[in-house]
Amino acid sequence: MRDWRNLGVEGHFAARRPWLTYAERLAPALARLIGAGPQEVAVMNTLTVNLHLLLVSFYRPAGERTALLIERRAFPSDRYAAESQVRLTGSIPARDLIELGAAWTARTACAPTTSWPRSSATGRGSRRCCSLASST
Repeated sequence: MRDWRNLGVEGHFAARRPWLTYAERLAPALARLIGAGPQEVAVMNTLTVNLHLLLVSFYRPAGERTALLIERRAFPSDRYAAESQVRLTGSIPARDLIELGAAWTARTACAPTTSWPRSSATGRGSRRCCSLASST
């Protein structure tokens, strides 16, 4: 806390234990804890935080393609992340957040690129799926 108070953002580089490299310092101990090699682990945000970051960056509902797909039994905080991102864009979760059951596959999910066939989704209208990382 002293480093944060005294250094502020410079603590990323100049703290006694710079926080920029915390993941590299934690990887060997984390690897031992889970029985993996240090190169096989990553220290990062929680999945829910990563979902928020992904969706705020790439979820761009437009026209009739407004739906966001999520698995039916998603972890509650992950579902909240998806629902809050739908709301953030001005969409309506009851209409635009579609839960998929256990039987879905990559071909039935919303296509992340323009190369996938847009008509392959099952369930509620595939034309409403928001295409992630796609300009069309």
